[in-house]
Amino acid sequence: MVTVPSITHDGVQYLEADPDWLRGRGVPENVILSALDDLRAAQVSAECRRRIYAEASAEAQTNMSLAAGIIGAKDAGTRSASETAILTAAGTALQWVAEMRAAYRAIAADPAADYLDDAAWPPLDEAVRSMIKENF
Repeated sequence: MVTVPSITHDGVQYLEADPDWLRGRGVPENVILSALDDLRAAQVSAECRRRIYAEASAEAQTNMSLAAGIIGAKDAGTRSASETAILTAAGTALQWVAEMRAAYRAIAADPAADYLDDAAWPPLDEAVRSMIKENF
């Protein structure tokens, strides 16, 4: 059963309330639906964050950004093959993070979308996954 974690209407705060119970107390449908939308958005956001951090911790993401900045500042002709590979993979990984955040918005807006299903989220390229684990 879905409950609304917290809702305030006409100066009364309800905690962990059943939507039908709230309706019976005169809470308007749009207020209940807005609270349920907020709850779903928070759940989808937490799942997105969990999936990103499972692949690349906050520190790894920071290190990728720094490496991309340092390596990217070099003239392309002076980069080693390893630096070029890291730059490419870091760019792909950071793009994946951006795609995950975009997916969050789409999934949160679609009540029928199963945000716990792996298929709902953009996949991370296996080579990029390996690069993150090895280098960051």
